[in-house]
Amino acid sequence: MDNPIFNIILIILGILISSWKIIWWIARHRAEKIALKAKNLVMDGPLIKYDSSSKLIKESIFNKVIPVAVKRAAKWMSYQNIEEEAYPINLREISFKRVKRAVLSLPPEYALKPLHEDHRGIREVAFYEALEKSCSESMNKDIISLWHTVFCLDESISTKDLMLVGNIRRLRKEIQLLKRFATLTPQYHGVIRQSLSSKVISPTAYLLLRDLTVSYSKPNVLDLKMGFKTYEPDASQVKINHERSKYPMQETFGFRICGMRVYDPSHAESVHDYRIFSKTFGRELDSEEKLIEAFRMFFRKPCESNQDEIVAHFVKKRGSSHVSNYDILQLRERLNSGKLRNRVITNLTPQLHRIRKLFKENKMLAFYSSSLLIVYEGDVVSSSYDRCTLKMIDFGHIRRQSGGDYGYLIGLYKLVSILALLQKESVPKNNEIK
Repeated sequence: MDNPIFNIILIILGILISSWKIIWWIARHRAEKIALKAKNLVMDGPLIKYDSSSKLIKESIFNKVIPVAVKRAAKWMSYQNIEEEAYPINLREISFKRVKRAVLSLPPEYALKPLHEDHRGIREVAFYEALEKSCSESMNKDIISLWHTVFCLDESISTKDLMLVGNIRRLRKEIQLLKRFATLTPQYHGVIRQSLSSKVISPTAYLLLRDLTVSYSKPNVLDLKMGFKTYEPDASQVKINHERSKYPMQETFGFRICGMRVYDPSHAESVHDYRIFSKTFGRELDSEEKLIEAFRMFFRKPCESNQDEIVAHFVKKRGSSHVSNYDILQLRERLNSGKLRNRVITNLTPQLHRIRKLFKENKMLAFYSSSLLIVYEGDVVSSSYDRCTLKMIDFGHIRRQSGGDYGYLIGLYKLVSILALLQKESVPKNNEIK
């Protein structure tokens, strides 16, 4: 039947069907390209690809990461003068081929960490930028939108389709995992002193982070290098032997002490009222007994034989009209309540459990040669006397690794057991539950 209207309808339907197939094919092709990129992104290995033989980062990656980091820091550094205001934190120095550069504190609340000039520097910057990006709602929404638009409208999903969905699902899981890790790291503000005309990390470049000690009057600080191994799986045998020789017991304990600073003005060895313990001290802890004793030293209360002078100074500092008898009784209780800082340990334990829980659930990332930083108040008269901070630092060797980071997790379990032991020791016998 030769009906012009019917023929027009058929033509329109044909055009609509053809248009839908073309649109569907374009969307599918785009999805495959994105999924292939997702597959390459989530493959095991360094988060940032580099030539392991020369340790060089591709210039294209460098140009994508560094300008963003420098721009991020610019808004925070408008009125800062590093030469006049910054000073060394005196806990650790970062070793370079030519010189050692100290971590600096810059008022009012910044810490400046020297960036390694090799692949570790750009990898650490990229990790912090990834943490920032993971907290961006738009990134998560884009992946969810792609998922629904391309895959959920197609009722017939082949084996290949399932692989594509799996890659995007894994990328999405990684983003969610990074978002959780972002809450456990110092606040990141970008990179300063980096020349944008250079194609490598500048010798004067610093990471701009929040100073974790800034809210403490007399901060006690402990730096722990975590994990069984401080070298990556593709490290040379020379590198492996060198790292293992530093502290063989790391493969037993799952961590080592890299530095420690304890406020103790009454001790004969104190420098500017602090006892300083270097990485050499940590490498000498070759037994569990010595390791536990080191933690006792870190959490031990300083010998306060001049209690009356401390109380008098406290009243003078606060003003007699602002100090009650209860405040004085509470201060004397602090001075007399056991040998260890029990409440600090108690407050630190939930933070440690939180990190351990995340590492139990982490099946994707490994944190080689990364550290935990513990900070608590050493000043007995401070209003924040029992407060403490626990953060993850040092991210120059982060990798994707199926199964996560077992060595780091074992180190966390060991830390939990040591804190539990110290907490038990610090409870007076007459207060123990019968």
